[in-house]
Amino acid sequence: MSEMPEMFAPRPYQSDAIKALISGWQGSGNRLAVVLPTGAGKTVVFANLISELLPQLDGKRALVIAHREELLDQAAAKVRAVRPDLRVGVVKAERDEHQDVDVVVASIQTLAVERRREAIRDIGVVIVDECHHAAAPSYMTVLEHFGAWRGLPVAGFTATMTRADGGLAEVWQEVVFTLDILEMIEDGYLCDVRGKRVIVEGLDLDAVRTRAGDLQDGQLGQALEDSDAGPVVARAYQEHAAGRPGVVFTPTVATAQSMAEAFTAAGIPAAAVWGDMGRDERAAALDRYRSGDVQVLANCMVLCLDTETEVLTDKGWTSHREMTTAHRVANWDQGSVFFKEPYEVVVRDRGEDEDMYVLETPRRSIRVTGRHRMLYRTSRSGPYKKAPVDDLVGRLVGLPTTGMAEPEQPVDLTTDECALIGFWLGDGSINRPGGGVEYTMSQSVTYPRIVQWVDDLLQRVGIDHRRYDKSHYGIPHIRWSLPRGTGSKSQRRIGVKRFEAYLDKSGSDLLWNLSKPQFDALLTGLWHADGNHGQAENGLPQGFAIYGCTSPLLEKLQAIAAVRGWACSYRPHYTPRDGHRQLYRLWFHARTEHRMGGTDPRYRIQKETAPWQPEKVWCVRTETRNIITRRRGSVTVMGNTEGFDAPWTSCAVIARPTKSAGLYCQMAGRALRLSEGKTDALILDVMGASTRHKLASIVDLTGRAVTVSDEKQTLREAARASEEETRCRLDVSRVQVEEFDLFHTSTARWLRTDSGVWFIPAGDAVFVFLVRNPVDRTYWMRRFDPERGVVGPKQDEPLPLPDAKAWLERQARAMGSRWLASRSAPWRARPASVKQLGFCRMKGIAVPPGSTAGEVSDLQAVHQFSTILNRLGVSAAA
Repeated sequence: MSEMPEMFAPRPYQSDAIKALISGWQGSGNRLAVVLPTGAGKTVVFANLISELLPQLDGKRALVIAHREELLDQAAAKVRAVRPDLRVGVVKAERDEHQDVDVVVASIQTLAVERRREAIRDIGVVIVDECHHAAAPSYMTVLEHFGAWRGLPVAGFTATMTRADGGLAEVWQEVVFTLDILEMIEDGYLCDVRGKRVIVEGLDLDAVRTRAGDLQDGQLGQALEDSDAGPVVARAYQEHAAGRPGVVFTPTVATAQSMAEAFTAAGIPAAAVWGDMGRDERAAALDRYRSGDVQVLANCMVLCLDTETEVLTDKGWTSHREMTTAHRVANWDQGSVFFKEPYEVVVRDRGEDEDMYVLETPRRSIRVTGRHRMLYRTSRSGPYKKAPVDDLVGRLVGLPTTGMAEPEQPVDLTTDECALIGFWLGDGSINRPGGGVEYTMSQSVTYPRIVQWVDDLLQRVGIDHRRYDKSHYGIPHIRWSLPRGTGSKSQRRIGVKRFEAYLDKSGSDLLWNLSKPQFDALLTGLWHADGNHGQAENGLPQGFAIYGCTSPLLEKLQAIAAVRGWACSYRPHYTPRDGHRQLYRLWFHARTEHRMGGTDPRYRIQKETAPWQPEKVWCVRTETRNIITRRRGSVTVMGNTEGFDAPWTSCAVIARPTKSAGLYCQMAGRALRLSEGKTDALILDVMGASTRHKLASIVDLTGRAVTVSDEKQTLREAARASEEETRCRLDVSRVQVEEFDLFHTSTARWLRTDSGVWFIPAGDAVFVFLVRNPVDRTYWMRRFDPERGVVGPKQDEPLPLPDAKAWLERQARAMGSRWLASRSAPWRARPASVKQLGFCRMKGIAVPPGSTAGEVSDLQAVHQFSTILNRLGVSAAA
């Protein structure tokens, strides 16, 4: 087995997941699942799992099934990175690379076609990505075909193992490993965190409209201003985050400025920063934050790319949907390139008043938000400078289009061998006569100079080959047959075995290991095969085209070219006729920049005139503050988002209430990074009255059920504590800071009886409730109604508390319980009625002064249901 690259060696929790699967297959069953949060590296886990299993499969192969086709190449690349010696094939649509490979990565859509799955043989283990889809009929059919119900080892990976019905239980016998933020805190990958709500009286979030699924920035900012939220939040910060360096996230620039003013007035040194402020002013504010002269930064928006723009990583072009901080992004510094994990990945909504700037020509496509930093120079020499895109409108400047990176794992291949690889990628094929393997190449006799070039190349490489003159065929050509070179004694031949792993029509990841001379030689060979070569009289020109239908290979070549000194664009060559595949063109040029010029203003950067539309924008932040991007096939080097790296930040104030869990986690995550001397993080959620919007909160950082029992308790401490709920309320002038159940995602009003039974009043004297499994901390569902007593719907197995709560609510609604007590119902905030208070006095229920109608209703429900359960002899562990 080859040595594993250090950068893909599994983390301890990833190794634990692999061990749990292997151990589970030996005892728990053959269909086992692993739940890992987004960003925890599930592809690294199953790639290492495959690496460990293959030697034990007696020559059988691994099959990876993905739900989305765009994940196939990503999964294949990860397996190749962990085990470069393995042959990995992709099966989707027109690609059918399942022969002579060790690992098959296939789309469920393709495997759902009977003839496609029938062709794939000798599978010894199946990996299912996004396995929460596995109860679908297509998955069930495919898994049944490969033997999932006949003992074949099957592993499922997901970030969200939902249990909306019993379907998943039919597929997965056991979840053998789970991980969430608590484990990552325990293992030292993140710091501990606690959360508080800052409730601003007068902040009416229901009056704020939504756009593109989230609260409108402008209206939200105005609502915060109208409620005078700045002084409220500043006083809450004084009370609960004194001494902590923090960041306040706001929806608008005006809100960021007013928050900074309010904090400063309260004696907390603060400054506002936003995406399009002057660079010097912004840098000065960040320097003051680093030095401690400023304690709090109020922050609004970062500068971004549109979502058609991709960013180059060491695995190719990566979109906003795929990018994580585990990717290694190309960092560009005056032409020199290295790969490193980004500091931050930002995906957000485009601001309502945010302009876009564009350059759209036949050779260039750029679209970024206003003030985004662009690299440019006015002369054809000298270093590149950086300026906001606004400052480059209409100017005649040069933009960098490529860089140079040395391969991280250099390989010992001659340039002639690389040229031969290139030619085979264009005009080669694999034959399997009599069970063997033969590599062939061919070229039309109408190109005698190229035929001679191939003859000379084979002689220099020294491969034993056979040359067949097919001039008498309908398409006259020369054919060369190349052996693998694996024979011995009388069968010994010098063949392609030395570089066979590179002979991959979909583009081997090993191509990244080629140096510039090696890569140039490969392009030379490919140009002779599939380029605009004519008679190739003068060799490879400064600018040339390569054509092909295999888009993964061409996209990989373009990605590598971007860090081997070639400007390269990728375009469809023409619209294919019916029944024909799309032909693509790669255009290479040795120049290193795109120069804007001419008299037509369309050929220069300009402000977009199209009407504003809701959309996502995104970017990454890197060490060099520069990235290599691709949009619509053209490559441009530019600055990255002007965020800031401040791991010492220990408080995040979410003064930008959001319905987006992703945006919330992005903001809150700023405070969770490790830093010397930092012990924990605090999240302050700025909230207002709302019954319309389900807002994201710290609960969205994980799915575990945890109750905070006192105001000083951290998330890790709460996880170790009992499940007793205690709410602590603190008043700060017009502020209410409330400790809350960090992980209670339900909108229903869950209550507990005196004996500790979780329940929900479901109307008409009906209660749905949970009783604890005495074996472990899982729960069974039960229902009480006056006519039938205690009954329980079919439940295959007890569930962890959060799953049990969610399952119970769905079952209750399915049984006809149309009314489940809502935590946010408007009536709950009203004063308690005379009737309510009279009932409580009659029953001896103590009511705290000032209790609301909702609080008194809860007291009544707890008394009523506790009485019923006591009479029936039902307790929490019954």
